Amino acid sequence: MKTLWAVALAALTLMPACSNDDDWNYDPETGMPVSPTEIPEAIRSAFYAQYGEGARVQWSKKDGYAVADFEGAGPGGEQTVWYGMTDGAWAMTETEILFSALPESVAAAFAATEYAAAPWRTEREVDVLSRSAGETLYVIEVEKNENGRETEADLFFTDAGVLAKVVLDADREAGYSGYLPQQPTGNVEAWLDEHFPGAGIVDVERENGGTEVEIVWDGLAHDVIFDAAGNWVRTKTEYGRRDLDRVPQAVISAAEAAAPGAVVDEVNRYETAANGVYYVVEMENGRYDDVELCFDEQGNAMERPQPADRGEGGGAAGVPVADDVAAAVETRYPGAVILEKDYDDGYLEIDIRHDGYVKEVRFNGRGEWVDTTWGLRADELPAAVSTSLTENYAAWRVDEAEAVEFELGRFYLVELDGARSAGELTVKLAENGHVLAEWRD
Repeated sequence: MKTLWAVALAALTLMPACSNDDDWNYDPETGMPVSPTEIPEAIRSAFYAQYGEGARVQWSKKDGYAVADFEGAGPGGEQTVWYGMTDGAWAMTETEILFSALPESVAAAFAATEYAAAPWRTEREVDVLSRSAGETLYVIEVEKNENGRETEADLFFTDAGVLAKVVLDADREAGYSGYLPQQPTGNVEAWLDEHFPGAGIVDVERENGGTEVEIVWDGLAHDVIFDAAGNWVRTKTEYGRRDLDRVPQAVISAAEAAAPGAVVDEVNRYETAANGVYYVVEMENGRYDDVELCFDEQGNAMERPQPADRGEGGGAAGVPVADDVAAAVETRYPGAVILEKDYDDGYLEIDIRHDGYVKEVRFNGRGEWVDTTWGLRADELPAAVSTSLTENYAAWRVDEAEAVEFELGRFYLVELDGARSAGELTVKLAENGHVLAEWRD
């Protein structure tokens, strides 16, 4: 017969490595391992009833939840389960499955995305988030290496194969605690029940500026924003490549006519309390300057509405912005007014008003600043850039210009029109006027 010490040693030897950061195995206040006796008996009993008495579990506590990491019976093995510390209710289970075990609907939806082709590569395992409320999510991790730069993306699909969201360069070690189930309440819940009955909840974010609810409904992903009083502000509906037949043909035709040779890559429909309905069409032309166009419902070209200032220092009323993002914006751009928040191509985009310009500030999934872009008039370009344009492109005139600020400095993108119907030319220049690249449309 084995001694108790031998049994305990065997259990420690077989203890699975946790899929999340090592800090999850420790009490965040004491830095010591969490003993099972610190977890309420009702929660431990619920766990063993759900996963079997033989499961070897390692417990931790985080954000009001008891978290169990253990080796499950599934193809991927490792599992993590969250229970509410106060009510003992099961909240979410993260399970690893093999990519080859994806439901057909999810596998087909992934295959239709740009992430299924080179240079993107998929991981062998997929994380499945089963939740007590809201949609079950399949998280497919992909990565690529282009020009020496490594990029990662997390794609969140629902059971039905709807791509609910994309997060670039996410903080994967932080785990999925941000996707613990939340339900809208009050005016927000009532509005959603009326306008999107039976919608599946993907995520709910409540910030000082309001509430943002990500949902799936009628086979599409929708992002709905409410102000601090629960009043509806804006709905964004995303149409990927396989959904373009659901976009008004007048919009598609107008976009194709405006950008000959380019392909419609994605369409976003915005319905706002302030500006009505409009469509933003992203056109892929295989070069740096992919085109973004804006149309009304009849396909008439229009300027994309600019959000008005709705408050000083606290962001735009009705636009929920996390405190850390607001702090990062204030540190980099003191005195900036936050106008709008959106997601595009996996990045969080924050529109701000700063130094007289409307600037677009992008953050990745780790909350790290990526770059900032804003438009300029020709007479606002640096003298070195203007001189370089005069010397190297004397037959062309400046049509549009943008400043792009990133970690290593700043460069300028300038669109030039030819004097004799020579088409358009885009030039990328460094701050000192050195021409970095050019391409013709």
